Amino acid sequence: MKTLIFEGAGWADADTSKATDVTNCRIRTRLRNNSGRVIYLEILCCHFENPKTTPEWAKGMNYTAYIDSVFYSDSKWDNNRNFSRDLQPLTNIHFEYNKDNILKFVNEKLNCSFDNIVIYNNGEVRVHNSEEPLCDCSNGDYIPYKDIEVNISELDGVYA
Repeated sequence: MKTLIFEGAGWADADTSKATDVTNCRIRTRLRNNSGRVIYLEILCCHFENPKTTPEWAKGMNYTAYIDSVFYSDSKWDNNRNFSRDLQPLTNIHFEYNKDNILKFVNEKLNCSFDNIVIYNNGEVRVHNSEEPLCDCSNGDYIPYKDIEVNISELDGVYA
């Protein structure tokens, strides 16, 4: 069984944390996908009580997932940004914040094949304690990513 592991990076006692099965209002991970690429992902939970101030992207949802960061962390030049150019469009995707939807998002949008999801809220897991992925769904049969040199002007239009 391949488990998608997240560090609970928010406040587990927040109302938004308690309201969902995710158990934390802010989660983050570094994972290795099926192709062997290492991706950093951070997701926030948003809840808007006043319909007049609810943004369009959150309408119709109670607790909305908001992609705060998603980038390839196996690339030195990309690792300094909040979003990789190829992954930036994923920040426009919002869904009800729950374990099933997060697992579905990761599997479908990040080329993964995880079976279940676990969130650690008590410091058992720390994403920033290592550059290694917290979880891996690859079968180990991949060619490691080889970093390339990038001309900074090629990154125009990508916002950190």
